[in-house]
Amino acid sequence: MSETVNDALDLGIGAALRDARVARNLSLAEISALLRIREAHLEAIELEDFEQLPGNVYAIGFIRTYAQYLELNDGDLVMRFKAASVDSGIADMVFEEEEETEQISGALKISMLVVGALVVYVLWLVADAQDDEITVSAVVRAPVVEEPAAPVLAPAQSDATPSEAAPEVPDAGSPVDAPNQAVDQTVDRAVDQPVDQAVDQRVDQTATASVSQSVEVPAASKVEIRATRRTWMRLENAQGRVLFSSVIDEGEGFELPDDMNYILATRDAGALTYFVNNQAVAPVGRRGQILTNRNLKRADIAAQAQ
Repeated sequence: MSETVNDALDLGIGAALRDARVARNLSLAEISALLRIREAHLEAIELEDFEQLPGNVYAIGFIRTYAQYLELNDGDLVMRFKAASVDSGIADMVFEEEEETEQISGALKISMLVVGALVVYVLWLVADAQDDEITVSAVVRAPVVEEPAAPVLAPAQSDATPSEAAPEVPDAGSPVDAPNQAVDQTVDRAVDQPVDQAVDQRVDQTATASVSQSVEVPAASKVEIRATRRTWMRLENAQGRVLFSSVIDEGEGFELPDDMNYILATRDAGALTYFVNNQAVAPVGRRGQILTNRNLKRADIAAQAQ
């Protein structure tokens, strides 16, 4: 691996990580299972044999994750690695002689500028002509054809006299109006009664629907894993995507938004507690208990609060 640091340099990275691991009585196999980093890579980091790592990008990620798990200053260790990588990279650089490239003559540059200006001008003319066609087509309208008015026919003259053609109109006080008024009142009463009943039924249905809609639906529970003291935690979804992997301080938490399966790993299960709607439900495990593959489900945690 040509990009990594020289293995002859003593950076103190591996010694710091190894001493912290030994102080906690942890093996490389246990840390490899927790961090999902190959045991050979962890051993190479402790020996500062960075040639065994896939590249600088992976080496920086491994060092940062390993240091965070052991609660070391990951930023300082990464800066040491980067500084050594830059120094060794500069020392190993080989400068190649630059090949002379043929420069473009001034006349050729001017010709290219002129051709470019002509192309732009032609495109501008074409675009302007299209705009004119669109404007003309929008202004020209189809001629309006006026239809001739229909001829008005004069009423045919009738041979009947005015007295014969005009119908007899009864007087205002004629007894003919009385039966018609009685019929109208009977029809009005017959129609108004079912209409009022239908309106009352419609109002009752609307009021019932409004009451049913006003019933409050209980809000979804907020489920989270919260730290009661400083520890390290790693959380993945069922597809293996890492959702959280870092040191978590007291009072900090991670909410489980979706009802799916989660995989939890931690080096102190007793420092983590399940919370539902900001109420403590139960601890994740015993104090000092190491978890590597604990399956969790949001619905099961929420059910414990009921």
